[in-house]
Amino acid sequence: MHITLLFAATMVTAHAEIQDVAAVRAIVGEAANQGRTGMLAIACAIRNRGTLRGVYGLHNPCVDNQPAWVWQRARLAWVQSQTNDITCGATAWENTRAFGTPWWAKTMRPTARIGDHQFYGETGKAGPMKFDPLNLPNSSLAQNRQGIMAKSDLGAGRM
Repeated sequence: MHITLLFAATMVTAHAEIQDVAAVRAIVGEAANQGRTGMLAIACAIRNRGTLRGVYGLHNPCVDNQPAWVWQRARLAWVQSQTNDITCGATAWENTRAFGTPWWAKTMRPTARIGDHQFYGETGKAGPMKFDPLNLPNSSLAQNRQGIMAKSDLGAGRM
């Protein structure tokens, strides 16, 4: 319990350093073409990182040309990243499909692959578990949770 409280305090402090507007801009710059889950993953990693230093997407010139719905999706991802970490504690990422594996990845542990991005966490540190599949955008579990409950109550089918 003590560790959880300490971690929660650290996350609050880390987030206090990142302005919401800048975080959303970085999410758009990094993952505008990655869908809801891809944007959420970038938002989680930014939150885990605690800083926007070194985040290319913040200064990506294509950001200003994105439609309003992309910005809205990025704002939602930033909010959802407060309660979900689908990257298992990642603090770094790379679009490995476009750019290959970065040199610095050798010193980090892969944590998740979401869309075109490979996510990485610091070696020797376990990632936070703030994952709630019922709270993900377009989650089939969230959309069908009553159907799943009904099937499991009746003993029909296996998941």
